[in-house]
Amino acid sequence: MLQAFVDEKQLEGFLGKWLDAIEENCLYDLLLFKNLLLCQKAFYNQDKTKAKDYLEIALQKLEQGAFAIHPILKARIGVWLQILKKDSELLNTFFNSLNNPFDKADFAVIASRLLWTFQEDIVPILFLVQIAIKEFPPVKDFFQKGRYNMLVLTLAIHFYLKKELPQAKEYFTLYSSTTFGYDIVNVHFYYPWIEKLELL
Repeated sequence: MLQAFVDEKQLEGFLGKWLDAIEENCLYDLLLFKNLLLCQKAFYNQDKTKAKDYLEIALQKLEQGAFAIHPILKARIGVWLQILKKDSELLNTFFNSLNNPFDKADFAVIASRLLWTFQEDIVPILFLVQIAIKEFPPVKDFFQKGRYNMLVLTLAIHFYLKKELPQAKEYFTLYSSTTFGYDIVNVHFYYPWIEKLELL
């Protein structure tokens, strides 16, 4: 539950307290996850020094761990390296290492939302143009539908930011307001964009 349903609005509330209380690595990637979220919390609180400290701990956990990293954790690592150290190499390397279209969707959605939320300038994200919608199977289970749905919404936002409005409208027509999946906790980010895209 802690790692699957991340309500980032609660980093100052119950989720932040829960993360602070964790000391043991009960799951193979839990301390990596914890330090990335605490990095985000510190950055949100305008403490860049502390955010960098948490990021360094996360990078150490990444180096020490001989395990596969979930695409969302790869996205979080790459995003915070780009924001805090102006280094986008790992973000792009991680994206290019993904082969499964749903892994690419998970990565793209979380990375884009974090960059558009925390980066100083809201700009189009280059690796989004590498995503091929035709790679996704026509029949999807519930969770795959949610992941795909958030991806097409992310692509619509991307093209809106690039002022390529026909493409933005095309991707937005693929989006369904009834299928948020795990991103239901982040609707406060998406609603203003949905309102803009509905006007196209």
